[in-house]
Amino acid sequence: MTKGRYQFLLNSSPVIIYSLEASPGLKVKSISKNLKNILGYDTSVFFDIPGFFSENVHPEDREKLYDFETIFFVKEKKSYEYRFRDIEGNYHWMMDEINPIFDEDGNPLEAIGSWQDITRRKNTEIELNRYREKLEEMVKERTHELEESRESFRALAENTSDTISRFDMSCKYIYANRSVQNYYNLTEDKIIGRTYNDLPMKKEVREIRFNALKEVLCSGHIMDLIVELDDGIWFDFIIIPEFDINGRVKSVVTSGRNITETKKMQLALELSLKKEHELNEMKNRFISMVSHEFRTPLTSIVASADFWEMGGDSFSSAKKAKHFNRVRRNIDSMIGMLNEVLFLNKMESTDPKINFEKINLSEFCTELIKEAELLHPNIRCKTKFNLSEKFYFIDTVLTQKIIGNLIDNAFKYNSEKGSVVFTLSSLEDRLIFDIKDTGIGIPYKEHKSIFDPFVRLSNVKNIKGTGLGLNIVKKSVEQLGGDITFTSIEGSGTTFTVTLPIHKERKVGFV
Repeated sequence: MTKGRYQFLLNSSPVIIYSLEASPGLKVKSISKNLKNILGYDTSVFFDIPGFFSENVHPEDREKLYDFETIFFVKEKKSYEYRFRDIEGNYHWMMDEINPIFDEDGNPLEAIGSWQDITRRKNTEIELNRYREKLEEMVKERTHELEESRESFRALAENTSDTISRFDMSCKYIYANRSVQNYYNLTEDKIIGRTYNDLPMKKEVREIRFNALKEVLCSGHIMDLIVELDDGIWFDFIIIPEFDINGRVKSVVTSGRNITETKKMQLALELSLKKEHELNEMKNRFISMVSHEFRTPLTSIVASADFWEMGGDSFSSAKKAKHFNRVRRNIDSMIGMLNEVLFLNKMESTDPKINFEKINLSEFCTELIKEAELLHPNIRCKTKFNLSEKFYFIDTVLTQKIIGNLIDNAFKYNSEKGSVVFTLSSLEDRLIFDIKDTGIGIPYKEHKSIFDPFVRLSNVKNIKGTGLGLNIVKKSVEQLGGDITFTSIEGSGTTFTVTLPIHKERKVGFV
């Protein structure tokens, strides 16, 4: 490269090249002419004006100049950043790199330096530092706010009766307030890091709560969950997702409130409404039954009354007796229906007293069977008694309602020449009654409703009845602390099984 070309490149470079004497004061030996382009000065100022360099260094940076002369002692390249004033009085940030040169014997010859304007970079640096400091201040303020918020949250969470918990993405506890600790009877350190699987909880409740957490973690949507934690203990949980700065779910907070009393009132209200609905249904069925079942006997009674009005005195004794017996049967039928309604109403409206009497149970049941046989002479009943004792303490009224109604149905809904098998047996602590018939049976689709009041089966045709008998049986069995089941095939017959507890002594009171 020719000297002229080298000089051209040097003068057009953004870096000022200079050399310094290896003597006290480090006088300038040479400096590239691009000084003019960068700072506006002719190179002569460094040779003609004593102290020119130090006078134009920013006052705050001049202490750095005292370090320049040490380069020949440390024998290594050094770099400095300082502000230098240009010809117009504006300060530029300059990067100054000085490299000492030595001869073969280690004696200093000169120093070669490069001087570069780094104002743009330095200003950017300064702005970045200011921005960083601002961010740090904002972070400190935000951290302080978060700490205050965290303390406020903890103060509120620890002094509420609600259960407050926080879970991470693995559904592990990362916070549990005092109410949660009290519920599990565990300290917080025994809860943190654990999941529902590690805590005392019913399996079905564990699955419901775990699935709810997972759903909120996946969806990011708030969820309201009502669940029965223990028998009769209801909680309402609000599950709220927490998000990071990127809008992703990072955790969830749950707040649970004991709503047992509210739930009890709700269930009581629902039960009351259901009961009211059932009573209205019963009323409608009763009205329908009365209008249907009372119409025939009343019509017959009216006809007999008309008979007497039209000169019944002139009829024969036999004819008079026929009409009299008809009226009596119809009145007895109506009284029987009214007695059933009144008995059922008494059981619905009050807690009837149970009166246990010591009786011969076999004879008691045999008399009920004989009464049914008198009304249905074509049907015979086979009895089987397998009792460990002869006498038992029973409530005769309720037991008569149970056995009497079941036996009456077995005869009434039987085939013309059907049969009935009555079996009575005892076990250690209970009596078992089986009443089996070969009658019309119960349609399968009607099995669930046969114990409802005023229900008449679709296949009874013209057989009279109120639809109250089995309802009275059911309630009487329940009153005595027993159980009733049945099996039935339409057209083939029905078997009812009643189980009652055995009482060893006479009792009077409520069950």
